[in-house]
Amino acid sequence: MLFATLVSRWLSRVLALGGLLDKKHPNLKIMRKSVYKTLALALVVGAAATASYGTVFFQNTGVKSGWSSTTGEHNGSTTEVSSPTYKGSKALRHRQKYDSSYSGRYHSEAMKKDMKKRGWERYYGWVFRVPSNWQTVNQRYTIQQFIANVGCSSWQPTTMTWIKGNKISTRKKVGSKCSGTITNYNDLATFSKGVWHAVIIRGKWKSDNTGILKFWFNYSKKLEKNNTKTTLATDTKFQFRIGNYANAWHDQGFMEGTQGTRDIFTDHVRVTSSWGEVKPNSW
Repeated sequence: MLFATLVSRWLSRVLALGGLLDKKHPNLKIMRKSVYKTLALALVVGAAATASYGTVFFQNTGVKSGWSSTTGEHNGSTTEVSSPTYKGSKALRHRQKYDSSYSGRYHSEAMKKDMKKRGWERYYGWVFRVPSNWQTVNQRYTIQQFIANVGCSSWQPTTMTWIKGNKISTRKKVGSKCSGTITNYNDLATFSKGVWHAVIIRGKWKSDNTGILKFWFNYSKKLEKNNTKTTLATDTKFQFRIGNYANAWHDQGFMEGTQGTRDIFTDHVRVTSSWGEVKPNSW
């Protein structure tokens, strides 16, 4: 907007000066019209370009600094590593270790508070990677969640994204803040071991039928829900968490397979107001 205003004022002054010159030098009139057309085109292109930029509410390039907190519940950890990385020199490794004598939960996540609220519309993008030796099992490992203390008996997660087998899935939770209804969107895409994958979520967070929920995997849209409820009926602000929450170990009470140490890597995280700004491959 500022660019367009400044160029418009400058062009107005040039036009006024051109009128004076035309009176003294009629042969300049044709040349002046050509210049004005070029300037007008530049103004339109410049205004369109500046209008495409959105707001970046949060970003992180694979470091612990900048997050509200990081967790490594029980024997787990969230650690900066120099390999593998997506673009820069660091990424986060979210590690969890199974303990058959432990009955608690297994969070290893990076958390940023106040990233989701009813009435907001935002894009959330990041990349994740599992090691090449990742053992494929039929249990869930949650790689993203929105969660908050909404005043019920326990914290309430809403939209969550997880991997199970070699598939990625997501969900929404709507309705009453203490007894919402969950809708799962299973097996949206197939992920590979030893490579980075991009995930982008667009949420227009509404508790009535005016919301939007979209999900992209590697920049390919896998889910689009319009004119729908997308969050709980509360104005509580939710945390945005990514990493490795091995919730099946707690919820099912056992670990499937023989790989008791599980690593998930994350990098290049952004929360924005626009698609152009959120894509991990664009910044």
